[in-house]
Amino acid sequence: MADGVNAHLLTVCVVPPTLLVKREEGNGRFAIYEIRLLSFRDGTGAPQSRGGDACGRPSITIAGSCRRRHLGLRSGVAWALPQNPVLAAMLPICHAHGSGGYASFVDATLKVPRLVVYRLDRNHTIGCSPRPRSFHAELDLPPEARATASDYSNSGYQLGHMAPNKDFAWDEDAQHDSFSMANVAPQVAGLNTQQWEHLEETVRAWAWMRGTVTVYVGPELGAGPRPVLQGIGAHHVAVPTAFWKIIADPRTGEMIGFAMPQQPIAKGDLAPWQVPLSGIWHISGMMLPGAGPAPSQDRGPLWPADLPSYHAAARSACR
Repeated sequence: MADGVNAHLLTVCVVPPTLLVKREEGNGRFAIYEIRLLSFRDGTGAPQSRGGDACGRPSITIAGSCRRRHLGLRSGVAWALPQNPVLAAMLPICHAHGSGGYASFVDATLKVPRLVVYRLDRNHTIGCSPRPRSFHAELDLPPEARATASDYSNSGYQLGHMAPNKDFAWDEDAQHDSFSMANVAPQVAGLNTQQWEHLEETVRAWAWMRGTVTVYVGPELGAGPRPVLQGIGAHHVAVPTAFWKIIADPRTGEMIGFAMPQQPIAKGDLAPWQVPLSGIWHISGMMLPGAGPAPSQDRGPLWPADLPSYHAAARSACR
């Protein structure tokens, strides 16, 4: 079942160690997201420096479970992100299935997610459920904020997953939810099925080797609150100029970031597309874990990935 919210943000309050986000859902109902505070380290393993927020408190990194409450509390998907004014204007969508799922923050004007966050555990890196046949509109979004698969018809762009469906193939319902339009953005085929797909495969291998990773992924949508972008389809879905991804290892505190332009890139070495985490702050326009605005050219080492062993394990499991 989708665990989504589509109405107006009412209040945000910090009650250490919890951040509560209350949203009205209509008909007298409301949802409360209960978010735990968590500190992160940067790619070198050193604690991140913190600035202050508008209330004079230290800025915090928050980790939440995408849980909501209607006279009860549902379990949900683990995710983490900094306190972020940009995301406060987005529509949060949560798809939770036991210990897995993802959170998406959709720009109602541009009809694409600004950010998708999910945790990938080792036991979720290998799944054998069949791929769904089609994408579906996100019904937890208001009609005026929705994109449809038909918007992409004859556009020259594919429906590019932000959280890839193979990261959810461990559960048929979870993989179905990965085909929500709240989890896709226009992407050229020569990127979607080539180097971007190779990065997705490598992330699964990292999670398989390391045990757990947290993934933050999204499109570059230009600067300012109303960037000028190409739009496709009847709903004028914004076409990103690039895509970025941060992978965090919560056990070691390591982080690594990548960015790829909206153009065909053949599968190959990922090192040319690894970027300093500070660069992703500029690309995304958001404060993200380890991606503060301080200029840095230190990308850190590319994590080793044993793709042959991972692929062999996946083939063996899905015979």
